[in-house]
Amino acid sequence: MSKSEQVNSLFGVHSNEDHTSLGPLLECLCGSEMFMVAAWFDPDTREIGGYILDGKCLQCGAVVQLPTPMDQVELDEHGEVRYI
Repeated sequence: MSKSEQVNSLFGVHSNEDHTSLGPLLECLCGSEMFMVAAWFDPDTREIGGYILDGKCLQCGAVVQLPTPMDQVELDEHGEVRYI
């Protein structure tokens, strides 16, 4: 089963768009910043304890890779990637 098929089976909405090859996105190509996410909650803090990194755009249904804090990068003066 492909990643798109796995995500579609989680959320039950079919989509022909798969943007996972673009890496983690803060905004879908359609312009939406809202995503469907499979997450779990920390029972002590009642906050999100974690989430699966594959999600779907709430507007167009495209499969996307969700961002994490580790995805924040910038280029140094030599053009090399540096993690923030």
